[in-house]
Amino acid sequence: MTLQPAYGRDYKHGAQVRADWDAGKDFIIADVFDPYSGKPINKEQVKPGQVVTIRFGGNRKVLVIKNSLPGVKKVECQACKDTRWGTRCQKHS
Repeated sequence: MTLQPAYGRDYKHGAQVRADWDAGKDFIIADVFDPYSGKPINKEQVKPGQVVTIRFGGNRKVLVIKNSLPGVKKVECQACKDTRWGTRCQKHS
């Protein structure tokens, strides 16, 4: 799914896009194959695990985000520094 910033917003850096995405701000669906193209959407309305592509910087730059599960944070194993979403390392749990 391809998105663009809504309400006239634009960004210079991907970190700004990510911050607004995580804050739940609206983006416009800009995907000709999506029946909801042109409608606003935010992080809470996208299925967990779905990949979204957000165009910014005058539509010249792209940020690809995999929508994370709500309330699940990364956990890092202290022994091997392996990072997982919501689970501990299998070797050291």
